[in-house]
Amino acid sequence: MQPDIPPVLLVVHPGSLGDVLLSLGALRALRSAWPTHDLTLVARGEVAGLLRACGEVHQTLPIEGSTLAQLLAGPDALPPGLAARLRRCTAAVCWMSDQEGALRTTLRRSGVGQVIVQSPHSPALRGVHAADRYLESLRPWGLRPADRPPVLQIPRPAHLGPDPADRPADAEVLAVHPGSGSPAKCCDVRRLASAMSSLTGKGARTLLVLGGPADDTQIAELQRHLAGVKTSMILNRDLITVAVTLGKVHVFVGHDSGITHLAAALGLPTVALFGPTDPSRWAPRGPRVIILRGAPCACLGWQQVEPCRLRPCLDIPVEQIVAAVEGCLAARRAPEPRLPWSEKVC
Repeated sequence: MQPDIPPVLLVVHPGSLGDVLLSLGALRALRSAWPTHDLTLVARGEVAGLLRACGEVHQTLPIEGSTLAQLLAGPDALPPGLAARLRRCTAAVCWMSDQEGALRTTLRRSGVGQVIVQSPHSPALRGVHAADRYLESLRPWGLRPADRPPVLQIPRPAHLGPDPADRPADAEVLAVHPGSGSPAKCCDVRRLASAMSSLTGKGARTLLVLGGPADDTQIAELQRHLAGVKTSMILNRDLITVAVTLGKVHVFVGHDSGITHLAAALGLPTVALFGPTDPSRWAPRGPRVIILRGAPCACLGWQQVEPCRLRPCLDIPVEQIVAAVEGCLAARRAPEPRLPWSEKVC
C-alpha cells in the first residue's frame, strides 16, 4: 500500500434516512477508532451524500447502483476500482442480513482483516433503542459510545439562492413536516394545523412547511386548514438543501419520519409525534428532543396498524403540542438552555 493513500474503513448501510441517522453514534465510534482511515459509506445515494456534506464520512458509494450486488456476487465479480478499494480496507461493518455468508466471504477473500456483518434487527442484539443496537454490534471491537448524542454539522453548499425560510431577521421560525413514511404514523392534519395556527398567532413567528413527493395529500390538506396563516414551503428538495434550511429553524414539529430524525440530529429543538411506533426503539436521537404520544397503541402488529382508522395513539391534544413548542422556544431564549439533552417523553 502506498504511504500517501489512506487505508479504508468500509460501512455498508442499506437503511432509510432515519435508520442511517440513528447509526451516527456508531459511525462516530468507528471514526474515533480508525482516525487515519477513509470512511467509505455504501448507502442510499442522497443519504450518503448528506453525511459526506456534513463531514461524517469521507467517501460514498450508492447502494442503488451495482455496488452491493457486486459485493454479494463474490471477489471475482468486483470491478477493478472496488477491488482496489477493498485491498486498502482494514475493517468493514455491514449492517444487514447475510444469511448465505456471501458478503462476508467477498470481504474476507478480498483481504479485509476485520469484518462485522450483522443486521440491527438481529435477535442476538439485546439493546432496545436502534441507536444502541448499532453500537452493540461493534462490541467485538471494544467500541463505546460518546457521552451525548452526536450532532450533525450543517452542510455549507456554495450557493442556495434566496433564504428558503423567507423570514424577517428577528422572527422565530417554526417548521412542520405533516407526512411520514406511512400515513399510519401521521396524526390528523387538522390537529397540526390548529396547533400551528395557535403558535404563529403569537409574536413575530413564521411557519415553514416541509414535504416530499409522498406527502402531497398531507401538504394539501394542511394548507387548506391553515387558511390565513402565512407559510413558506420547502417541497421535494434534496436533503442537503433541507438540512441547510433546517439550520435556520428554531423549533421543528414532525412525526416518526426521516426528516424528524434529521432535525433532531442537527441539534434542533424537536417535537416528535409518535403513535403506533415505539419511541423506546425509534425515537430520534438529538440534544433537544421531546416525544408526544396519544393513548398506547392497541394494534397487534403492523398489519393491524395500517388499516386502523381510529388511531387513538395519535390523538395528541393540540394544547400539548402548543405547550411543547412554547417550552422549546422559552428554553432557547433563556440565558442557559433548560431543555435536557436526552429525550423527554411527555
